[in-house]
Amino acid sequence: MNPSSGSELISDDEKALYDRQIRLWGLEAQNRLRNSRVLLAGLSGCGAEIAKNLVLAGLKSLTLLDTNKVSVDDECCQFLAPIGCIGQNRAEASKERCQMLNPNVRLFVDNEDLITKDEDFFKQFDLVIVVDYKYSVVDRINEICRKHHIRFQAAGVFGWIGYAFSDFNNYSFIVNVKKKCSAYTIDESLDEEAGTSNFKKSTQTENKLKENGKEQLDIPIVDVEEEKIKMDVPFSSWSSALNVDWTHKKLVRKVKRILPNTYPVFRALLRANDSNCKVDADLIARYWKEEAERCGRIVEDSFISEEIPFLLGPQLSPTCAIVGAVVAQEAIKALSQNELPLKNLFLYSSYSTTGVVCSLPPEI
Repeated sequence: MNPSSGSELISDDEKALYDRQIRLWGLEAQNRLRNSRVLLAGLSGCGAEIAKNLVLAGLKSLTLLDTNKVSVDDECCQFLAPIGCIGQNRAEASKERCQMLNPNVRLFVDNEDLITKDEDFFKQFDLVIVVDYKYSVVDRINEICRKHHIRFQAAGVFGWIGYAFSDFNNYSFIVNVKKKCSAYTIDESLDEEAGTSNFKKSTQTENKLKENGKEQLDIPIVDVEEEKIKMDVPFSSWSSALNVDWTHKKLVRKVKRILPNTYPVFRALLRANDSNCKVDADLIARYWKEEAERCGRIVEDSFISEEIPFLLGPQLSPTCAIVGAVVAQEAIKALSQNELPLKNLFLYSSYSTTGVVCSLPPEI
């Protein structure tokens, strides 16, 4: 125990277990992970990938929250729930295999509904991650986390496409900054007989000189060192990032460059799943056209009808793996405060094999 901070220091056994990643990001960063408490709500295929990566990284504790039961579709992508446990709570079914990955991490299971939790519940966590929840639920939890200065992430997979959103709430990150030192030049005399080079301190640029029939070349050399500094990184909320007026006169010409083709269908799927209507091909197609129009795009009916089957099926396991890896990667950055995170929306499509990071809302 570190008496000054009340945090637990990493043990010798844990140093051996986490040796590879300590070499990668340092003991201090690993200690921050070692004292982090994370809530993961939603143990779908994507949620299972996130849980696996975070447990292997070496947290203090991970709380698995889910009210859903293991379904037939889960057997395609949710590897933490054993085969044959259909009908069991997903969080409870996932705990045993998750614990086997790293016995040093304390695992807790909560099978209550996330929307019934009050604000005090979230205060115990350093990071809250919600997976495959409706837009309105994500918005509410994000506002609670922003109010209490808690790191927040959201993710979801719809068939073959998925997203990852981060709001690290103006936390500080330790980053390497390059610092230029004094400049030198190589005084290279092109004299075959001498065959030597001299170093001299100079601020001259490359300059060929003729001197006594010999050609001289001054080449500037600048020593560059890196120093670590602490940097506050601002993030936008879920609501402000996803409710940009793309018809604004300063964004009309930029929108095609800022947004990938995946964005309109991503917004359409969020709207469809947040509505009280049955989510089917017609509803998604209607919202897709509306969202595309807002982004200044035209989507053909034939293209929509061709892609929709890839959005309605069960979660594609490779999509879960990629989105889950990105979420865990950014979570580790945030908790260890060791590297600048991606800002702030990652969109991935296995159908088009593209992954794009969007910084939203854009500066106007």
